[in-house]
Amino acid sequence: LPKVKKQADKDTLIKIIEHDINRLDRLITDISKSTRLDAELSTGETRNIAIDDFLHDIRDIYRKRYEYAKDNINIGVINNTKSQVSIYGYQEKLTQVFLNIIDNALSLSADENNISIIIDEQKTTVKIRINDSGPGIPEANLDKIFERFYSDRPKKEGMEHHSGLGLSIVKQIIKAHDGTIIAQNQKDAHDNILGASFIITLPISTKEET
Repeated sequence: LPKVKKQADKDTLIKIIEHDINRLDRLITDISKSTRLDAELSTGETRNIAIDDFLHDIRDIYRKRYEYAKDNINIGVINNTKSQVSIYGYQEKLTQVFLNIIDNALSLSADENNISIIIDEQKTTVKIRINDSGPGIPEANLDKIFERFYSDRPKKEGMEHHSGLGLSIVKQIIKAHDGTIIAQNQKDAHDNILGASFIITLPISTKEET
């Protein structure tokens, strides 16, 4: 920058510097979050979390967030369980999981953002599917998306907004709750991709509140 004489060239360089500072700031912040996560999970407060109430609260966060926005956001919760199902864990961190996945879906979807959160009860686990109406995930990358620093974003989104650690942190949190998370594509009868689907499986709580 000190070597450049023309003001127009200096302005261009300053924009590049600002872009890279934002990218580094995001990267350092997310690495810090990932590093602290194990310590936070070992010292945080755990409790029984009624999954239906919890996911409706997540939906309401987005309803409030987009209440006055022009964006067409439609998030629905479909509960197929026959009874009140609870999981045991860190509510704050599990909130982070769902916000991250939904934020990703909204950033990748087209003009109309339809997201369905579907709850199904199994013998000892609860399965939660988050389906979106976006472009889906390249088949070759379905496993890679949970790797650290992996990012496959539209070119219009600068790298300063995404470090590639978000889904890695999500998987880390789910694993700490003895759960699993996988990604799939939704497809129609002709094998056309209708959107992405994140499937989270967590153990049903057997703990009694004291």
